[in-house]
Amino acid sequence: MEMVIKIDKQGRLVLPKELRDKYRLTQDAELVVTEVEGGIKLSPKKVKKSLRAIFDAAPSFDPEKALVIDVANYDENAGIDVDGDDAGTAEKDEDPDKP
Repeated sequence: MEMVIKIDKQGRLVLPKELRDKYRLTQDAELVVTEVEGGIKLSPKKVKKSLRAIFDAAPSFDPEKALVIDVANYDENAGIDVDGDDAGTAEKDEDPDKP
């Protein structure tokens, strides 16, 4: 893809929205400028987010409202054990006093 863009009096240039979207460049994103043979190369700077920043940006989660499915032990014929206590399975329904 080749595009022509202009540099303003202050030395700024505007990347077309199509490219900003494609490379997920948002306001205040940083680019690395590299001189290459015959021109310059702009590359998105790799951002290392802290674990705290990732959790702070995540939507809130209410474990009381979550539906958890144990995929490894899921039996589609038995249904979904919503509360995780395995209630209703054959092993649980048997009398624990029987040998």
